[in-house]
Amino acid sequence: MADVKHTPGPWKVVSSVSFESGLTYVSVQPEHSDAERDKPLAMANGEFHVCRMSHTAARHRITLYEANARLIAAAPELLTELEVREGDLVMLRRAIAEGDPKEELLIRVGDMLKETRAVIEKAKGGAA
Repeated sequence: MADVKHTPGPWKVVSSVSFESGLTYVSVQPEHSDAERDKPLAMANGEFHVCRMSHTAARHRITLYEANARLIAAAPELLTELEVREGDLVMLRRAIAEGDPKEELLIRVGDMLKETRAVIEKAKGGAA
């Protein structure tokens, strides 16, 4: 991933209530900001936002915004997982072509499924 053009992950979901307006703001922010690198993401309050959802006081909208933000925040990890899976598939293709034992291949596939499902669950808002 040497040619990364996006803000590096990991990213986090932040929900905050503005006491002046009583509205909830939901945003996705880099977990580790770099003031120079993240200058285009700077907000007036000094925070850096990868994206910011519309503000609202409606609970059902906040829930939706937070779910969307979790999916957006998972993007860097999902990209990394896809890159790992690509390498795994190349390795599996080679192993199958070379006649590796079936049991060994099944163990590898089982491990890949477990890792992939954990990332998917996290993106959906479940436990990682």
